[in-house]
Amino acid sequence: GRVTVFIGLMLVVGRRAFPWLLWHVAKTGSRELFVLCIIAAAIGIAYGSAALFGVSFALGAFFAGTVMRESALSHRAAAESLPLRDAFSVLFFVSVGMLFDPAMLLRDPLRVLTVVAIIVLGKTLAAFFLVLAFRYPLNTALTVSVSLAQIGEFSFILAGLGVSLGLLPTEGQNLILAGAVISIALNPVLFSGIEPAQAWIRRRSKLARAFEQSNDPLAELPRTIDESRLTGHVVLVGYGRVGSRIGDVLIGRGVSFVVA
Repeated sequence: GRVTVFIGLMLVVGRRAFPWLLWHVAKTGSRELFVLCIIAAAIGIAYGSAALFGVSFALGAFFAGTVMRESALSHRAAAESLPLRDAFSVLFFVSVGMLFDPAMLLRDPLRVLTVVAIIVLGKTLAAFFLVLAFRYPLNTALTVSVSLAQIGEFSFILAGLGVSLGLLPTEGQNLILAGAVISIALNPVLFSGIEPAQAWIRRRSKLARAFEQSNDPLAELPRTIDESRLTGHVVLVGYGRVGSRIGDVLIGRGVSFVVA
């Protein structure tokens, strides 16, 4: 019930109050005050969510970012807080690394390998076949699946919460940390193998080629289009209010363009 009230307040009140606050602080012209306002709002929401509503600090901070996103100044807020994010990221991963017990690798190597296999192979294969099932290209499927072949930082937060609530033993947290360290270390190697894997699959798997053939008529340009128009043309990303005006000008000047 308290979590529901908190989410309701954030979505109804927070989405209006905090963008309004950011706007008025920005009008002062002080960059320092703007940055302090972002920090105060983020930490205030996170602390308030934990102290008043029993929501975790991490979820409270997430909603702080969500309500700030509603502001027209959200991009500036993200840019101004970038140095802080980098500093906190370093501290976060250092603290996570200090929780890791290297003896786990020698004490229980089979279970560590099992966890790594679930992360690297299980997530990769599941993502690969899901992306192909949605008729995306093979290269996209490989890139997405390899990108997911590691553990994100939110997993550390969940593991720590599980230990603090007595739902997960410390040994389980160590297994997760070991799997995270190894999967992150293996990720660059997996990325370097995308092109060879793509070539191998294309040569040997008719199923992959069948999956790639999209039944969407707009996925490819019609063959009736003059190929001379596909060189020296303009690519418009988006065709809303601004894109359509640019398109009208290009049509008026006889310039070919493709809209994505």
